[in-house]
Amino acid sequence: MRVGRSSEAFLSVTPTGSPSSQGGFMDVRVVVAAREFRGSANCRQELAELRLFAAQLADLQAGGRTDAVLDSGEGWFFVRLDATDNPRSPVSVDGFVSDGLGDGNTLRFRLTCDRAELPGLAAEAEAVLRSYPLV
Repeated sequence: MRVGRSSEAFLSVTPTGSPSSQGGFMDVRVVVAAREFRGSANCRQELAELRLFAAQLADLQAGGRTDAVLDSGEGWFFVRLDATDNPRSPVSVDGFVSDGLGDGNTLRFRLTCDRAELPGLAAEAEAVLRSYPLV
């Protein structure tokens, strides 16, 4: 899943583990780039939190809410997409990613993306959920 079309400013969350062996979680690689700054970490994503994010994205696109939150479920990373009521405004993407729970380094970020990216992001989230079914 990726937010931000530019190669200079984006956030990506990419599954790295086997779908069948995760037990409610999946291993992911989180990459954040903002011009000259770039950070990445191997993290774990709770599938129930990803399912909640996908539902929030659908509601955001339908106009039923103004934000969607992707939380790793264990403190590895957190992402909040905030869309104001103005349909021409960009979507604010704020959050953090950590390379170790408790004593790791934390990178905080603030990016923006175009609203036109939301349908693609929602489709990517649904595709990941189909590959990593919650049991």
